[in-house]
Amino acid sequence: SLLCAPVPGVTLADMHQTTSVLLACGCSINEKNAILKHLSNVKGGQLAERCSPATVVTLVVSDVVGDALDAIGSGPTVPDPTSFEECLMILKKYQATDKIAGSCLAHLKAGANGLVPETPKPGATCFQSNHVQIVASNQLAVRACEQAAESVGY
Repeated sequence: SLLCAPVPGVTLADMHQTTSVLLACGCSINEKNAILKHLSNVKGGQLAERCSPATVVTLVVSDVVGDALDAIGSGPTVPDPTSFEECLMILKKYQATDKIAGSCLAHLKAGANGLVPETPKPGATCFQSNHVQIVASNQLAVRACEQAAESVGY
């Protein structure tokens, strides 16, 4: 994602280090995004929360297989089903806890201990005036190719 606004105390260099560790450890895109959402001031529905009560319209270009909205660009305008506790479990699962930036680990631990607010979850009021539409994805492209082929007899 090109949208980056780290939480206080976490630098872009810390985010880069942590992202590099996550990419190298073998975790899935959903696992990586869960952690990055919790280290951001805008991802994981937090952009929608900051815009509330305004109406937010999101036009999505998906690069994620299956088009899970919370995974695309780490879902800045959609609810986040993940938690700080889940982030710590992911790091433990891939033995990456001591490899990410210390500031990132400290923030995730603070969140798991209830010292940092969670990302907005499904049902949060900040999503009541939220409209999200996928305008481009691999799935949409395949469907368009299929229809074009059928229209010329294939």
